[in-house]
Amino acid sequence: MWVCDRTLLTDALNVTSEFLRTKHSEEGTVIDYRNWQLALGKRFRALKLWFVLRSYGVEGFRAHIRKGIKQAELFATRIRESQKFEIVAPPSFALVVFRLLAPSSDSSPPPSLAQLNSLNRTFHSRASARPDIFIIQTDIEGMYCLRFAPGAERTEDKHTEAAVQLFEEEATNVLRDWKGEV
Repeated sequence: MWVCDRTLLTDALNVTSEFLRTKHSEEGTVIDYRNWQLALGKRFRALKLWFVLRSYGVEGFRAHIRKGIKQAELFATRIRESQKFEIVAPPSFALVVFRLLAPSSDSSPPPSLAQLNSLNRTFHSRASARPDIFIIQTDIEGMYCLRFAPGAERTEDKHTEAAVQLFEEEATNVLRDWKGEV
C-alpha cells in the first residue's frame, strides 16, 4: 500500500498492547507490518486452530496445554520461593506475571511505586538483552511487570530451572547497582 505518511495509517489501525510495545517500534525505527491491516478476525483464528488440531490431534493439543501449565506452575513456585520476586497476577495457562522487589530494611522507608517501576525497567532491559532468554513487559494498574511464558513445545523442566537461575543472577546484579533512583 502506498501512502504519503505511513504513521497516519498505522496509528488509525494500531491496537498494540503494552507488552508488545518496544523502544524501537515507538521511535519508528522498525516497521511493524501488523498495524498495516485490519486485525485478524474470528474466521482466521478458527482456521489457525483447525491447523493445530489437524497437526497434533485433540489429545496432543491437550497434552501440550497441560505441559505448558505444568511449566508455568514450576516457574511460579520457584519465583514464590525467591525473596527477590513477587507474583503480581495469578498464573494463567503458561503465563506468569512477576516483578522484582527492592530490598527492604527497618531503617529505610519502603520504595515508591515509581522506584519499583524504575528497578523493574532496569531488570527487564538487562534480562532481555541476553540472547538466551525472551521476556516481555506489561503494565498492571501502574505497576511495571514482567511476563514469562515457559510453554514452548520443546521446553523441559531444566529450561525452566535455568530461566529462574538466570533471573536470580540478573536480579542480584541489578539490586547490587540499584540506589533507589527513579
